[in-house]
Amino acid sequence: MAFANANAADEALLDGIQVDHINADLTSGHDTTGKHFINANKKLCFMGTTKVGDFDITHERAMEMLRDVNPHGRPNSDVLRLFRNGSDLVQRDSRRWIVDFGVGTSSEAASLYAAPFKYVQEFVKPIRSKNKRTTRAKNWWLLGETLPAFRAAVAEMQRYIGTARVAKHRVFVWQDAPVLPDSKVIAIAFDDDYHFGFLHSRIHEIWTLATCGWHGKGNDATYNPTECFETFPFPFLQDTGEHWLQIVAHFRAAHYHLEHDNVLREDPPPSSPDQHRAAIAAAAKDLNDLRERWLNPPEWTEARMLEFPGSNGGPWARFIDPATVNAANGIGTVRYPRLEPQNAECAAKLTKRTLTNLYNERPAWLALAHEKLDAAVAAAYGWPADLSDEQILERLLALNLERAAAEAKAAGAKKPKAQRAKSEDEMI
Repeated sequence: MAFANANAADEALLDGIQVDHINADLTSGHDTTGKHFINANKKLCFMGTTKVGDFDITHERAMEMLRDVNPHGRPNSDVLRLFRNGSDLVQRDSRRWIVDFGVGTSSEAASLYAAPFKYVQEFVKPIRSKNKRTTRAKNWWLLGETLPAFRAAVAEMQRYIGTARVAKHRVFVWQDAPVLPDSKVIAIAFDDDYHFGFLHSRIHEIWTLATCGWHGKGNDATYNPTECFETFPFPFLQDTGEHWLQIVAHFRAAHYHLEHDNVLREDPPPSSPDQHRAAIAAAAKDLNDLRERWLNPPEWTEARMLEFPGSNGGPWARFIDPATVNAANGIGTVRYPRLEPQNAECAAKLTKRTLTNLYNERPAWLALAHEKLDAAVAAAYGWPADLSDEQILERLLALNLERAAAEAKAAGAKKPKAQRAKSEDEMI
């Protein structure tokens, strides 16, 4: 990016174009460098794991390990998970798995999962044991970044939202709970269609393009958990943080999609926060359903069940058939459905069905689905649907500063002292 001051004092050039001014982040227009972090948005958005070693394995190798037995009687599915990077999200899934011993697991405990531990011992230890970081060298069987905060945030969820950290198109994709994200994936701890819709809206995209970094030659935007997400002002105070956790059960995708099927055509339009959430959730689910059907047409695919032993305390617990659980040890049969091509011809055709190709083409049905979602999101803010990018950015920046100021004021308020009964010897 080239910039220079012109001869005149009131002129400036940015990339060879005359602009009124140049901001500290080498942009013109509204200056987002003055934005603030919103505390309610913290601990919700994470960069995926950094492996620091050859922990990932092929689907075939994983299937072999999942059928093995261990000396302590626990299944290897406790430490084997699906693994996805940014390319898996925007292209076709590579079907990779990863050996993941979790957070703080001792080498003794990890070694009881014989085949996975032997694999890591053979392919990871020789390099990791020489790592310059003492903790990584000492704990060579653990991933370089074990992501305790991410695991805690999604522990009770069946799915979470993922987006490629660097991408031409800012698209968000549902990830099942057992999927471990790579460092090239940004994981967001929401499992409802309302937030999925917000993240996929034009309003959020405009904010991210104004606050993100740029990769390589500056053509691909880099989504940053702190700059892009933790500064983004959702329309209602309850949309993030502890307030949202108290009402999240009311905003599951299926509930709103079924009960508010035509909510976008209501007259008068939604007015309460709950009605706006319902409208956005319905529009978001419509978008995702259409998109998923294009990516994996039922005419070309079929669901095939992966079956292997799983424990109630493991990452695959939600996919265990309850009828198969052994009451004595809590181990049952995992039945995990995966879409597969019906045949070789279908497999060849599916290679072109990627999110990157879809958004490059942006067919009419996709554009209309996004327009409906964008209208619902704009209505939640109380804004017209036809605002310009600059107008949206101006309003978002003002709302960001307003939210941050309100949080700062609340944090500065004196908390009342806790009261307790006094003992007899204190009554002087």
